[in-house]
Amino acid sequence: MNKSSSTFNDKVGSDLAKSILWGQRKKLQSEILNGRKDTVDITNEKERCPPLQDFQKKPVLVGADVAALYPSLDRVITGAMVYDAAIQSDIEFCGFDYKMLAVFLYLIMGHTQMLKCGLKDCIPQRRGPHNNVRSLAAACNRDMSEWVVRDYKFTPEIKKRMIARMLQIETITLMNSSCYSFGGKIYKQKGGAGIGERSSACIAKVVMSMWDKAWATTQSLLGLRALLFFRYIDDYYSL
Repeated sequence: MNKSSSTFNDKVGSDLAKSILWGQRKKLQSEILNGRKDTVDITNEKERCPPLQDFQKKPVLVGADVAALYPSLDRVITGAMVYDAAIQSDIEFCGFDYKMLAVFLYLIMGHTQMLKCGLKDCIPQRRGPHNNVRSLAAACNRDMSEWVVRDYKFTPEIKKRMIARMLQIETITLMNSSCYSFGGKIYKQKGGAGIGERSSACIAKVVMSMWDKAWATTQSLLGLRALLFFRYIDDYYSL
């Protein structure tokens, strides 16, 4: 390995040692290089980083580009991906009113769909003469005293499903209701996520993360090992 390659490797290694990729990369390097003669000492990870690759061999770079991500997103597929991401997530929601959420899901999905989605134990029951009314627009439906909710059946798994369905519904609703004003007129976006909306950035990030996971899983199934895996995003700004 020549001096220039070594300098480049040290520079990139130093940068990676400070990044969130370091922990996962160190583990992969340890597994791959374990027992080999070219194993690098990584006991002091704050000062040293394993070589990115053997620069005496021809490197193999694999990349994918996402063009015009926001307008390319399909609301139904994206909603399903947000649901899957919520189910797989370890995030816990505290202080959430699951009784009200159960009523919300019932008003949106209905009895049959809740059964199909595995939400049987959180289907609410109506009190009084309005038991056939199922609409968010009906004032009586927004009064929690009109409902009987068996929240003692809400297991952690059921609560996660409820949250996931809520996020799926909200994602589809947001992507189906983006409007813009131009020349004194209001226009509704036909497809994709709204440009300039903060929610669109969150939705796109979830989609890209799920794509990253699918990409990494495919590599593993094909027997490919990636020592460095990252995503680059341009035109990024924060308010």
